[in-house]
Amino acid sequence: GNITFLVRNASSKLHEWRQHGLPPKRFPSFGLSVSMRHNATKWGYLDMPKDEVEKDAWWRHEAHGKLKAFILAVLAGELSPTKMSEEPPDLDDSLEVATGQKGHVRKLVGRTCLDVVEASPTEALVEVFDEWRRDHPWRTLRLDLLSPMLQRWNITVYRLDFSYNECPDRGLPLIPAGYSGYYFVPRMAKERGKTWQKMKKLDPPFEKVLSFVSKHSEIRPKLDAKALSDELEGAASRVELMEKAKEMASEPSTWRNIAVAVVLLLLTSFFFWQRSKRRRRGGAEESATTSSTTTTTAAAAAAAATGAAAVEATHAAPTAATEGRAEPASQAEGGPRRRKGGADLSAEG
Repeated sequence: GNITFLVRNASSKLHEWRQHGLPPKRFPSFGLSVSMRHNATKWGYLDMPKDEVEKDAWWRHEAHGKLKAFILAVLAGELSPTKMSEEPPDLDDSLEVATGQKGHVRKLVGRTCLDVVEASPTEALVEVFDEWRRDHPWRTLRLDLLSPMLQRWNITVYRLDFSYNECPDRGLPLIPAGYSGYYFVPRMAKERGKTWQKMKKLDPPFEKVLSFVSKHSEIRPKLDAKALSDELEGAASRVELMEKAKEMASEPSTWRNIAVAVVLLLLTSFFFWQRSKRRRRGGAEESATTSSTTTTTAAAAAAAATGAAAVEATHAAPTAATEGRAEPASQAEGGPRRRKGGADLSAEG
């Protein structure tokens, strides 16, 4: 009489199973709740096998005894309530080995949140958000690029989605929906008597995030927030430019516009080539006409000069004849005459 058993539809009541902390898409599952209220305390049975064959055998042979023990432990107050959580990732380290790239962003879920907050072997930067944040692509790209950079200072970067996860009571608290927040986790915090630090501003620029990390990090020398921010923005700009080029290349309208531009360029080039060709042809014809005109002018000038010389010769001949006939008259008048030897001859002599 202490427990009421209900069978719930896994598809239509998926959000309720999420509140139990049960992994998604792992059905059938089993959980307990204090009441039917949405915010009631809940427990989820988390030791169910993942493999389908093992799961079938478990339900046939082991489920009765293990679920009974689970229920009795909850009623006795021996188990802590479970929080909303995705399946804990187990590929982070193997991904680094497979890709050879260290410093990728690790996935933090509700079930592993307390482990990182209390016993992280390195300092950690945790980005928290939900599915309604407004600048998801912009911020996701920059955190992905920032994570390998922070690896130089041995700082691990995590991403925690509050839409599907919730930390235990001593973990990281929720933030308002639609925003991104940042927590800094010291190394081995519980053992060293330290605790996490929360950035007050939501949706901060990454230069402020890096200043926040530099302020609380114990690693020396401290990172230069301004220089690292410039490096991050340069890398992000190059990636965004490449993504934009790929996006434009994948659109049919882009190739159509390129084809139109090429055709217009070819037509323009052909027009200017024809125009230049006509200009060269017109220049050659003008040069030939000018040369012909120059030759004609020179010939006319030569002819004119020849005619002028002939006219001058014509005028000179009568003058000489006239002078020859006038000499005897002067001699008859008794004028002096000059002999061949230069002696003067008088008219009387």
